[in-house]
Amino acid sequence: MTDKERINILNWMRKGDSGVSSETMALIAMGATSGDFDAPFDPSDFGRCYRLVKANPVIKESFLNISALVPQFTSILLNWDKCCQIYERDFPTGRSDELFKMISKWRDNR
Repeated sequence: MTDKERINILNWMRKGDSGVSSETMALIAMGATSGDFDAPFDPSDFGRCYRLVKANPVIKESFLNISALVPQFTSILLNWDKCCQIYERDFPTGRSDELFKMISKWRDNR
């Protein structure tokens, strides 16, 4: 990861559209190996992760590291494109029962 990419991620974090799961992704992508890490619990959490990756596609290069450090993330990251499609489809409604069920199932079946 370049210094410019790190700065972009840090600037994104300062804007306030983050939560524990998106900050987990950002910190691990920048090299952190421990912390108060967690994966999304619901579509709102996923949405913050989605916006992080949209703004900073380099994060995708760290999906394996994120999965290794946060097993609850594994199925979400393995199914990233599908989750993004559902999130984008359902975003205008403000809710996504399908994405919520998927995330809940994957978190429970680590």
